[in-house]
Amino acid sequence: MFLINQIADLFDKETFTKIKIICLLKECKTWLSIDELSLQLEINQRTILKYLTFIEEDIDSFISNNEIVLKNHNKKGYFLHYDFEPALEDLIFRMIEGTINYQLIMKIFFSKMPSIIQFSHKYYVSESSLWRMINKFRKKLVPKGITIERRSLELVGNETHIRNLSFLLLLTSFSRGSWPYGGTTRLITEKIIDRVINFFHLCLSEFEYKKLFCMIAVCIERAKRGKHVQLTKEQRENIEKNELFDRFFYELRDIFPKELQQQNEIGFLFLYVFTIDEVFNNTYIRKDFIEFHYERNTQLFQSVEIFKKLWFDEQKFFISKEDHKTVDKSLYSAHLHCQLFHNKEPSDYHSQESCLYASESISPHLRNRASELISLLYKKTGFPLFRDSSYLLSVYPLLFETITPLQKVEEPLQIFLASDLSNLEEQRLINMIKNEFLGRFKMEIYTHHDCLGEINSLDLLLSTRKTILVDQPAIPNIVIPRKPTKLDFCTLDAKLNELFMIKNQQKRHVSF
Repeated sequence: MFLINQIADLFDKETFTKIKIICLLKECKTWLSIDELSLQLEINQRTILKYLTFIEEDIDSFISNNEIVLKNHNKKGYFLHYDFEPALEDLIFRMIEGTINYQLIMKIFFSKMPSIIQFSHKYYVSESSLWRMINKFRKKLVPKGITIERRSLELVGNETHIRNLSFLLLLTSFSRGSWPYGGTTRLITEKIIDRVINFFHLCLSEFEYKKLFCMIAVCIERAKRGKHVQLTKEQRENIEKNELFDRFFYELRDIFPKELQQQNEIGFLFLYVFTIDEVFNNTYIRKDFIEFHYERNTQLFQSVEIFKKLWFDEQKFFISKEDHKTVDKSLYSAHLHCQLFHNKEPSDYHSQESCLYASESISPHLRNRASELISLLYKKTGFPLFRDSSYLLSVYPLLFETITPLQKVEEPLQIFLASDLSNLEEQRLINMIKNEFLGRFKMEIYTHHDCLGEINSLDLLLSTRKTILVDQPAIPNIVIPRKPTKLDFCTLDAKLNELFMIKNQQKRHVSF
């Protein structure tokens, strides 16, 4: 859902609010009352009820076979049931696709915009309403250095950001069977991508293939309009006197359209390929790439090395040779992506839209550690790439979780289990809980058999029957049956996430 969420705030308030509600229900995985929805989204209850009705109507219109159901209970509130996540993505896309805003944006981004009068007549909307939409688009695009010309309604400004937004829109559309460009562009793109794949010996998944395909198509179409990228000093040092780039330039120049036969354009595509970390799976490509950056001491190389110093060396983390390869592939591709597409100003990842981007599979503790590290990296280096915190926050926590021992990065949650089970049943339940959250949360689960004299405070009380601890009555309590269901684990998951967030906020003294 990440791609759709990146462009969701370009659309009307009604659609964006519906998406926020869906994402919140999806993230929580449990029943939410109107009060809870209103509090978390900062929207009054009457408006929440209105949008929930709209969502139910959209589900009835776009989804068949009960793949998605918005359940309503008088006491519990609302629960979003869905069979699998792609169905939810399709619902959100259909909601967006049916808006006038989407049709207007697609015209502006992908084809010559007809006059406002013609567009007004075709879609039965007033000219004044269209201008209001366009002016809202302008405000959304200003932070990205993009504007819309009043007469031609063409996009002008930061070309890399225009291409990135065009790419996101095209990929979302192309993934659902729609191709807004002409057939000639598609044929040329197919020839170029085949040559690129052969040059880098790529073995791409279907999704990664579509990503590369769409970016190449966007580059072709933008160049046709006379809109070219200008590489920055930091980007140029990645290709100047680079033998690998020289070979790439020589082998692909003949297949590029005339408008793309420029060093900046071919250089942009060359660098974009390396934002796909699968390119580093090839030993020779990875060796040539890293040796070049090491010898030239590029900003990209420095950014990777200072990350390693701050995260591994100073905290004395030992990682294997294979994990070192994972680190290099992930960091070089992520940092290069930020070099190409970073904003001029630091990203506000605590904005109200942040709920759309949060990954429910990553603990809040790791996300907070990542945000602290990003701030420190930017403070120590001043490199512009570390301003793009929103993108790095989607990569760093995953990297931490993949290669860092969990016990070194997380404070354990202290949990007491009060049960009416036999010893064997109790141990079985503890093992089930630990296995369910293995690798995600570090927890220490105690029972009445353990001596709790050295435990300063417990974080959570689990009980097979509702109870309290006399000496610590304020501890949160969750009832867990001897055979927990998926819903029981979802409820516990939400509480563990909440507790990790609270615990992390209380321990802000963590230093790198």
